[in-house]
Amino acid sequence: MYMTERGYAKLKSELQYLLEEERPELADYLHDAVTGGDSMDNSELLMLREELAFMDGRILELETILSNAELIQPGEPDGRVHLGNTVVVQNDGDLPETY
Repeated sequence: MYMTERGYAKLKSELQYLLEEERPELADYLHDAVTGGDSMDNSELLMLREELAFMDGRILELETILSNAELIQPGEPDGRVHLGNTVVVQNDGDLPETY
């Protein structure tokens, strides 16, 4: 999977946030709710479990993306468009658009 260094850093930061802050907090809250530390009905517990499962899925997805990432480096301008280039396009009379 091709990505820029900035994109890689953004995904890595999201993964770190989920692993170090969000997931432990949610898991602790769910544990307290299940063991009776918090009074909840079954629908609330189900929602917490689903949220934890969704978060675990996102963590797995991020780990997979990052482990298969191939960083792209901007190429030297040679008049052709390559992966990693920034391109400015302007049609007659229109404002330039950067891609």
